[in-house]
Amino acid sequence: MPLCVINPQAPWKTTWNVSMLLIVIFISITVPYRIAFEDVTPQEWLICDIVLDTLFLIDICLNFFTATENESGELVTDLKLIAMQYVKTWLFVDIASSIPISLIQQLTQPEIDQMDPNSNQNMVNVRIIKLTRLPRLYRLLRLLKLIRLYKSNKFI
Repeated sequence: MPLCVINPQAPWKTTWNVSMLLIVIFISITVPYRIAFEDVTPQEWLICDIVLDTLFLIDICLNFFTATENESGELVTDLKLIAMQYVKTWLFVDIASSIPISLIQQLTQPEIDQMDPNSNQNMVNVRIIKLTRLPRLYRLLRLLKLIRLYKSNKFI
């Protein structure tokens, strides 16, 4: 295996994938709750969101270098083939779920705070901002990805 290709069976990669799985489970619980009950993102959640988004962006980068299996079960270590396969399958879902929504919301929040709190337009804006968090739930699709990965391989 070439030096810059990540072995998907490496213990650290398995630990990374399990950690990402736990983060996805955490997000699947907290995002619906926050959409329903949170109008303004507290500073603690903003920091947490930035850390989690950063971890998912690191994961996207790692996926470009992680060997994959082809249809015949052989490990593909050619970086070009790995990248093409990732672009065709999970890249856009991973990117859509890793957009730093909370940070964008925080940067646009002063505009909303200056509006009349009783205004219908302000209520619409708050609802729209809440709905922008929904793409984070795309991370749930990563559960399917990780389950498929561990089913097809003998990593555990």
